[in-house]
Amino acid sequence: MASKAASFMAHDRGVLVLDDYAHAAVTAPPWPGLSFDRYTELVLQSTGLSPFLSAVIVSPDTVLDGAPHLHGVEVGVRIRLPGGRTTGDLRRRLAAMASRKVKLAEWRANLPVGRVPRGGVHIAAAQLAAGAAASLAEGVTPILTVAMPDLESHSQGVTHAATANALMALSAALVNADVDTSAVLLRVNMIISGSTNRTQPPPFEVAQSTLAVLGESIADDFGGVLFLSSGQSLDQACRNLLAIADLAHQQSSPWPITFGFTRAVVDESLDVSEVRNEQLVHDALVRACDRASQSASGSTVGAAV
Repeated sequence: MASKAASFMAHDRGVLVLDDYAHAAVTAPPWPGLSFDRYTELVLQSTGLSPFLSAVIVSPDTVLDGAPHLHGVEVGVRIRLPGGRTTGDLRRRLAAMASRKVKLAEWRANLPVGRVPRGGVHIAAAQLAAGAAASLAEGVTPILTVAMPDLESHSQGVTHAATANALMALSAALVNADVDTSAVLLRVNMIISGSTNRTQPPPFEVAQSTLAVLGESIADDFGGVLFLSSGQSLDQACRNLLAIADLAHQQSSPWPITFGFTRAVVDESLDVSEVRNEQLVHDALVRACDRASQSASGSTVGAAV
């Protein structure tokens, strides 16, 4: 399973997650005329994404409905917790997914901000660890998503502290669940300020803070780290990812890193002259994934600097 996790991190390819944020982007103005189901089909039918993506994450319903697999790109499913499911339920569901050649399961268990206990963390760490254990038992690579809640105007320091606390809780839960972290992929936010905070740190500061949080919070043998775009534009996300990739190389960081974007890539693919022209949308998506992949490799070509 560790070698499977490593294969998704090879050649600077990333993961595209078609989640609720992607659904909102596709179905909301100013891009009418393209359904989310059709957008998902465009992605799954693409022949141009394999140089830049190792996997696309879709809803379980998409897989159960018999959607085609990508050319040269694996398909995973997203599972939101807590869901009241027992370990047996999770195993059976994953077994059904694996029988349809699903290779990854993305787990997320963010708590609503109002339900975060005082002094607590914003994720259900034990449930994420249980999801990872269930995935590995069925031969499916787990991606554990830890997303910083958007408190809008919060500072970079708040992001740093909240993310570090969540990752330390997750790391402890994985140890308690006896999960081999070398077979686990972590998908996590960069350490940036809130979306409405006028003081956004420059890329080098983002890189320093992001790698510091990882260094103090997760094991060196994690299978890989994928970064969320966290509401950033593709330009900003790529600039920050480039800085993280460069600093990680300089510091000989132990984890391979790449992108696990949603909004940045999807929004960019819809920024075309006519969203009803599916070829334009497809081509813009391929270009966006190309830029993200180049940034993950440390290439300024894709970073729009």
